[in-house]
Amino acid sequence: MPKIAEIEDDDFRAFAAELIAEIPEKMRPAVVRYMPELARSTAEAYVDMFSLAELQAIRDFARTPAGTTFLQQNASITSHPSVVAANQVFFADLNELQGELNLEVLNRIQEFLEKEAEIQS
Repeated sequence: MPKIAEIEDDDFRAFAAELIAEIPEKMRPAVVRYMPELARSTAEAYVDMFSLAELQAIRDFARTPAGTTFLQQNASITSHPSVVAANQVFFADLNELQGELNLEVLNRIQEFLEKEAEIQS
């Protein structure tokens, strides 16, 4: 079987583009489902790591050009146990969904190729 990128059939390319375009919308429910927990766990991490006065000073700092740059490059918050735990659940669910979507895409590609073969024979 040829690799998808090697197939020159315009109908198949349109079909593949349609399948790929559907993926973000199919992933959206998982992202929507976990986003509140990811936001909550991040807030919990900040509360655990900083006092109210520090958080207010950070807010003031974040409003400066240097603070904006710092926050854009700061990834250490993602190592907080609460955020790590939330991300593990989130990505496990996304992996499961990705597996289901991969199988669906492969099945639909197979069906498309079988129909094309029938038409050509």
